[in-house]
Amino acid sequence: MMRQKQKALAALLAAGLFAGWFASLPAATAAGDDAAAALQARYRACARLALSDPQAGLLEAEDWARAGGGMPAQHCRATALFGVERYSEAGEAFEATAAKAQDESSRARLMSQSGRSWLQAGATERALAAFDRALQATPGDAQLLVDRAEAEAALGRDAAAIEDLSLALIIEPGLTDALVLRASAARRTGQRGQAAADLTTVLSREPANADALLERGLLHLDEGDVAAARRDWLAVLAAAPGSAAAEAAARHLTGASTDSGTAP
Repeated sequence: MMRQKQKALAALLAAGLFAGWFASLPAATAAGDDAAAALQARYRACARLALSDPQAGLLEAEDWARAGGGMPAQHCRATALFGVERYSEAGEAFEATAAKAQDESSRARLMSQSGRSWLQAGATERALAAFDRALQATPGDAQLLVDRAEAEAALGRDAAAIEDLSLALIIEPGLTDALVLRASAARRTGQRGQAAADLTTVLSREPANADALLERGLLHLDEGDVAAARRDWLAVLAAAPGSAAAEAAARHLTGASTDSGTAP
């Protein structure tokens, strides 16, 4: 799931968060004059570089920031820091940029990016605080609810995670990540029927969804069906080789083989 979050952040950035807080710049700058157009073009170029070549993007963003690039340069730098896996620094940088945002919507999106950075850094309490702040501004944002639920689940707060995920699914019923995360939390809290129902929904739409297959294997294992669990984990290896889900499936297969005395 964490690698999917990296992809989701990259997609959000590529979609152009800039437009959200560009509108909050002073009117003389944001009115479409030559200076505003040049600023917007430079930000987009910097953001593309930060996503495609984060190290080069970091150098460009830091040069631009030193030259007085302001919020666009700072956000580009935060993006590049995330790309070079300096996640704690990225979390701090996104938060610093959010503090300067002039509208709640922009602040919420920047805090959500900070939260994802803190999740990657393993600073789950910081991530949860960032998502809380983002949701104060945009309480009906389904993806933010999913992100906060991921932090809550990592802290062992499965009941809170299930509540957030259920609300997210009311807002956007098709959220696959929410269904898989809710299934995982439901399994851990003994709600196997709910877990099975959510996984069936996901796998009926996406039969090769590696996260759902991984989680269904764990559900089978909890029910004592080691053979079914192994089938699902082998399917994960075939569906998503080299992924985080495949690494987890391989570990579970090794454990199942040790317990059962059979080869993976």
